[in-house]
Amino acid sequence: LLGRSPRVPSAPSVEIDSGHGATLAVEYLARIGRKRIAHVNAPQHYNYGLDRTRAFRKAVRDFGLAPAR
Repeated sequence: LLGRSPRVPSAPSVEIDSGHGATLAVEYLARIGRKRIAHVNAPQHYNYGLDRTRAFRKAVRDFGLAPAR
């Protein structure tokens, strides 16, 4: 499984840190001079969607940027 926790604990899986990925993306865009960054995401009822949104909003604030509307 990729990006999901297995229902069977012994099943092999790869977990993704979606929040960290969103933070890295904002950091990169800020460093190359972008001032407004759009965020297109998965539905918020999925944990990874919520994690990305929270991390994106925090990173935008931390870098003093404005989210695109």
